[in-house]
Amino acid sequence: MIKSLFGYIKEHKWLYLSIALVLLLYDFTMLIPTQVIQRLIDHLSHHTLTQQNLIRDVGLLALVTICNYLSAYYWHLKIFQSSIDYKFLMQRRAFEKLVAMRTPFYEKFRSGDILTHFSTDVEGMMEMAGYGIVILLYAGGMIAFVIPTMFFIS
Repeated sequence: MIKSLFGYIKEHKWLYLSIALVLLLYDFTMLIPTQVIQRLIDHLSHHTLTQQNLIRDVGLLALVTICNYLSAYYWHLKIFQSSIDYKFLMQRRAFEKLVAMRTPFYEKFRSGDILTHFSTDVEGMMEMAGYGIVILLYAGGMIAFVIPTMFFIS
């Protein structure tokens, strides 16, 4: 089943590449508010905060917040849309296979049990294609951006 999931990801590589790039943008925009707030606090402590600096920093915070929410919306939407598409593909393949089976198969196994097991498996794969990929990509972004920034921020 995991091989099937990776095959699906490879088949839709441009979608997952766009998701990964937007996720990098998302992770990058999560770092900017910390730096802007740090700069504002430095200006306050040195008594060098001007109205122009305040407007620029608040505007930057608003712009980064909008960019962050839009990028989060995009990559969540696309990942969960693709997980539903993957579920549909798996269901279609399985039902085509079940339709092609001969009568002795259905005499040996009850069709209700087969459909129950199949539905449970497909739901699990859909969860893996959705939440599993979100966790994997989100953790990768955290490792790539946030943790190194913690070491280099002054």
